[in-house]
Amino acid sequence: MRPSSARNRTRVVPDTEPKRSRKRVSRRVVRPAVPGTDERPQGGLDPTLASEDSDESWGDRAEGNDGDLLRNRPPHWG
Repeated sequence: MRPSSARNRTRVVPDTEPKRSRKRVSRRVVRPAVPGTDERPQGGLDPTLASEDSDESWGDRAEGNDGDLLRNRPPHWG
């Protein structure tokens, strides 16, 4: 039976070797495309925007809103 003081001690071993970092490898399953389908269906985005997706259709102006912010100051701003 060991004495209680020996049981509570931990041995510290100096780390002499540098830690190696492992390169992460993709774990995604890659399968060939089904014949007759597009091999890259998500290859890129369509840059065409709908007419309602413009800044002007949402009420924004090209010159900015600095004038509106200066005119609509709260009274406590002096």
